[in-house]
Amino acid sequence: MRPRGLAVGLVGVVLVLSLQHAAASATRELAESRANRARVSKIHSISEEGKAQDSARDDEQEKKVYNFSFAPLQGQAGGGTMVTFTLSHKFPENPSGNFWCKFGEKAVPSQSYYLSDNGRAFVCQTPAATPRQHLVKISMDGKTYYYGQSSQKFLYYT
Repeated sequence: MRPRGLAVGLVGVVLVLSLQHAAASATRELAESRANRARVSKIHSISEEGKAQDSARDDEQEKKVYNFSFAPLQGQAGGGTMVTFTLSHKFPENPSGNFWCKFGEKAVPSQSYYLSDNGRAFVCQTPAATPRQHLVKISMDGKTYYYGQSSQKFLYYT
């Protein structure tokens, strides 16, 4: 009889251990699922934040559109990239040569202004910003900003 009781006892122990292992696996899967949902939620939140900021910018009274180009199109999130803006011939004259650049919501004054083979040009140094794309606008007075025709964006990366 002892061997049979021992066998039943061992089966019970194995069953308990199997249940504990299954519970631990389920707990681990639940934790991983929650972590994945949190990551997806964070990504969605960042995306929605960007959309909300873009929407707020669209509602601004700064809707004047002129053709200008800039290069480079990307730089480090720490800032410091020298960006050259080239203005179209239709861009209003600015005898003072003072310009401002806005990368997202951060405005900076131009560093220089000159005439190039392609037209009027000026240079701005990017401020530090979060790593993502930021809408770029330019101004002649630091108050009224102009969008490029295609709502150009500057990509900040880490």
